[in-house]
Amino acid sequence: MFSQHYLCDPGIPLPRMEVTFSMRRLSKIEEECKHYMSEIQRMHHQLQEQREHEVQRVIYQVFHSFFATVGALQRITSELCMFSQRIYLKLNNFVVFIQRAFFSCYVENKVTAFYSHRAKLSRTKSNEKFLKNVKEQGKLCWK
Repeated sequence: MFSQHYLCDPGIPLPRMEVTFSMRRLSKIEEECKHYMSEIQRMHHQLQEQREHEVQRVIYQVFHSFFATVGALQRITSELCMFSQRIYLKLNNFVVFIQRAFFSCYVENKVTAFYSHRAKLSRTKSNEKFLKNVKEQGKLCWK
C-alpha cells in the first residue's frame, strides 16, 4: 500500500506542531515588529507628504496657467477692440467717401441734365425759329 501524506491527501489531518520560543527571542521579535511598524508608518507619512506636495504643485501650475491664460485673453481682447475701432474708422471714412462721391455724381448729373435740357430747349427754340423763317420764305410745303 502506498504511503499517504497530509500534503497529498486533504483527508489526512495535519500533525500537531509545537514551537517554543525563549523570552529573549520573543522580546527580539517584538522589537523587530515595532521597528517594522515604525518604518511602515514613516513611509506612509512620507508618501502622504509627497502626495500633498504633488497636489500643491499641480494646483500652483493650474492657477499659474489660469492667470497666464486670463492675461493672454485680456491682451487679445484689447487687440481685438483696437482692431475693431480701426476697422470702424476706416469703414466710416469709406462711407463718407462714398457719400461724397455719390453726392458729387448726383450734383454732376443734375447739372449735366440741366445743361442738356437747356441746350435741348435752345435747339428746339432755334429749330422753331428756323422753321418759322423757312415757312415765311415759302421754301417748305406743309400738308
